[in-house]
Order: sequence, then C-alpha cells, then structure tokens
Amino acid sequence: MATYKSPVEIKGKIGDLVFYTLNGKPVVRRKSGFSKEGFENNPNYKRVKENSTEFGHCSKSGKAIRVALEPYLGDCKDKYLYQKFAKVMTQIKDMDTVSGKGKRRIEKGLQSPEAIKILKNFRWGKYENVGENAVSGNAMFTKNITLTKKLNANSAELITLKPDLEKLVIETRSQILPIPKTHSMDFDFQFDDSALLLYFLILKKGDDILFAGFVE
Repeated sequence: MATYKSPVEIKGKIGDLVFYTLNGKPVVRRKSGFSKEGFENNPNYKRVKENSTEFGHCSKSGKAIRVALEPYLGDCKDKYLYQKFAKVMTQIKDMDTVSGKGKRRIEKGLQSPEAIKILKNFRWGKYENVGENAVSGNAMFTKNITLTKKLNANSAELITLKPDLEKLVIETRSQILPIPKTHSMDFDFQFDDSALLLYFLILKKGDDILFAGFVE
C-alpha cells in the first residue's frame, strides 16, 4: 500500500491497481491474487482448505455440546470457555487416525480412550472438576458412578448425551439421585448403549453446583 499525488481524484481499479481513500489520504495497492475460485481449485491451497474444513467441524461441534449442557450448567463464568473447548475438540479430532486430512471427525476420535481422558480433564469454568473423583462402570441395566471421596455434595445428576455431530444434533437425558453414604449410585441407562454416548456428572449441595465434568 502506498500514498500518491494526482491532480485528479482516482477511485476504483485500473489494471491490477486499486485506488481508494484511507484516513483522508489517497492510497493505492495491488489487487490480491486470492479468490474464492482459486481457493477451491488451486492445489497450493489444499492444506489450507483441509485445515479450514476441520476447524469449522470442531468449532461447530464444540458449540453444539456446550449448548446442550447449558440448561444444566447455567453460566460457567468463563468468557474463554468457547475457545478452550474448541481446542479440546481439535485434540480429539486429531485422534481420528482412520480418516484422511480434511475429513477427520470428532466422533471417530472419541473412540480413543485418550479422548475420554481429555474430556474428563476439562474444567467447566467456575465449577471444580469431578472427573478425577468419580469411577464409573456398567451393570446390565444401569450406569454406576462411585465417588472416590466425600465431596460435600448431597445430590448427583448424570446427563447422558447422544451426539450426532454431522447433523449437529445432540439428545440429552438426565437423572438426579441423592448421594448415599456408600457414595455409589446406579443411574438408569437412557439410550441404547450401542450408540456413541457421553456422560456428564454434576454434583450439587442444595441448588448450588459444586463439581461438574465428563466421566467415563
């Protein structure tokens, strides 16, 4: 970009030059060689396009999960939660070792045990993380959650998420149980366990949320 002097005011395009006014001064620059058609067809942009496609998938998927949990969590008091969770989605997408670049998907990444560990370690804003204090297991008809130590909470809500991240649709169902002295609770299965399911645990004292987070 450069300024110029001319007895007449020039605005618009002449050849590969673009004339316009910036902050009251006449300036000129060369036209960018970038175009939508070039982006779609130029092989030099192949990696950029692949990264852009995957980033969009991670961003939209992360938003869908966060929106699904909002009615249960309320305001997490973290203005950077969007960016932090999008980063988690990117890490999980990278665990899809089956699909090629540009086509990697979170749902395939979630099949890795490491992906669940990443979800468990994610802290939801102001709430303490429950993941390290909860051990889960399945019986024939129930999902068992056992707290490894007393956490000063008196009720537990297990939210089951059934995500379809291609359609960006997430079904949720929840069940609330009092926390017994044994710290072990059997929650009902909410969906067919053949589907991809995510489990999110909230511990409350009265109406106040103390702990929250994904569990296995």
